[in-house]
Amino acid sequence: MAQAQAQAQPSAQQNLNPEDLKDGTWFMIYPIYLDSNRTLAQGRKVPKEHACIAPIPQEIAEVCTHFKLPWVYEKLKAHPRDPITRMGRIRVKIKSTRDGPPMNAEVPTKKELLRKMGSMIPSLPSRKQRKIVIPGQEEIEIPGDAGGSGMTKKDLKKAAKKKKKGKR
Repeated sequence: MAQAQAQAQPSAQQNLNPEDLKDGTWFMIYPIYLDSNRTLAQGRKVPKEHACIAPIPQEIAEVCTHFKLPWVYEKLKAHPRDPITRMGRIRVKIKSTRDGPPMNAEVPTKKELLRKMGSMIPSLPSRKQRKIVIPGQEEIEIPGDAGGSGMTKKDLKKAAKKKKKGKR
């Protein structure tokens, strides 16, 4: 079952055994780690200036592909602090061996990869066309360059109200 959950990218190893992911070189990245609307206590792992609004696993995977890092998408996984939202997670291989050199010199550690992801995700082409829905509101577009601007849920609700007022 675990093997069916993992979907590897075309350039990653196609015949991944679940045991291969437990060798200490694969790191888990949940979208909650990069979400600027979350607090550190809610699971965000980077400073707000390096976070972005509502990232999704596909965007995280795009950044991993950009850095030529092998990754695996596990869609049925949920972060322990957010078990209801089952967006999945990305496992990414940063080092070829546990104590070996990084696979990409630009991202030697998980923390550095998370920071670069937070700054790159807002400028992705797929991000510029994405919209989100706030319960009880209309869907609104996510600003493409707003990753480090610190827009909060409150700001998003204000934008939705302005859009609603204009329709009257």
